[in-house]
Amino acid sequence: FTSHDRLQAAALAQQTLTLEEGRLAPASHDNRFAFAVATGQDGRPCCLLDNRAAIPLEVLPPLLHTAGEGRISVNPEKVCLHRRGAPEAPGRDVTGTVVLAMAEGGRVRLVVDIGVLLTALMDRDRYLHEHPSIGELVHLSFAAGAVLPQPSIQRPL
Repeated sequence: FTSHDRLQAAALAQQTLTLEEGRLAPASHDNRFAFAVATGQDGRPCCLLDNRAAIPLEVLPPLLHTAGEGRISVNPEKVCLHRRGAPEAPGRDVTGTVVLAMAEGGRVRLVVDIGVLLTALMDRDRYLHEHPSIGELVHLSFAAGAVLPQPSIQRPL
């Protein structure tokens, strides 16, 4: 079975493989995007994901700075979701709408539409405290090391 819909594939299969440019991708399918380095409204760096959504960065990782564009992954375990009260990083968060919540053992996978679909993994206790609902607007912030460049896929000569 092949699909361009990652959520559908994950829901139907016990295992999935992701291809990029006709080659097996080196990492998980979660949160992999084309990016370009941009400057946010506050003058600090951000990553523009698939030309549709910006993630603010406190510090621009050196590999992103030198590349300027390419592919990145956002570690879903380092995406922090906040529903109640002010976000932990005022002015440096992203807002989006929860479109999927799915239990996975002791964690909950949340997919949030921020202009692109972004996955966050929360432990069950944090999920029960925040209890975000499908269709609800939430705030996302990103822990240090959340955004990592992906190695380019080498084509055979």
